[in-house]
Amino acid sequence: MSAPDKDHAAFLGTDGQLYVRDADGTTRHVPVEVDSEGNLPTHEETDSQRSARAVATASGNRRALLIGINYTGLDSGQLRGCINDVENMSQFLVSHFHYPPGSITVLRDDDPAKMPTKDNILRAMNALVAGAAPGDSLFFHYSGHGSQTRDWTFLEEDGQNEVRTSSEYGNGIEDT
Repeated sequence: MSAPDKDHAAFLGTDGQLYVRDADGTTRHVPVEVDSEGNLPTHEETDSQRSARAVATASGNRRALLIGINYTGLDSGQLRGCINDVENMSQFLVSHFHYPPGSITVLRDDDPAKMPTKDNILRAMNALVAGAAPGDSLFFHYSGHGSQTRDWTFLEEDGQNEVRTSSEYGNGIEDT
């Protein structure tokens, strides 16, 4: 299985369909058909479809981390659909890919007990990968603001590292 392309972001639309946002910002629908057991058909697949098949056919444990940040209470920069994205993705993972509801960790900024601060996000990411074994399916979904910061390692072609912005808005988590 090839790794998913880092220049694409997959998300579940409000219509329950899977979409991919390409590096150039265009969004396209990705048809995902599963049978009654959650298996994808075999044929020539795109990277997105191959990733979805890997999730559907995982033989080990299934765990997910879903993060939705609307940045409520801020004077500017508020978003409206990130919490909905997380709720839809959770339902999608349970109904289409048979993730046990208890295996899905959700951080969202409308619940003080599940606040997606930088520390909580890093702790949840470490918990997601802890004890992972071959055959496991680990799923990470982030819906919120992103930004860029200077790449001091000089590994990025554009000289910038991508950053996911926590609920603290400005306390980002670099894509390293």
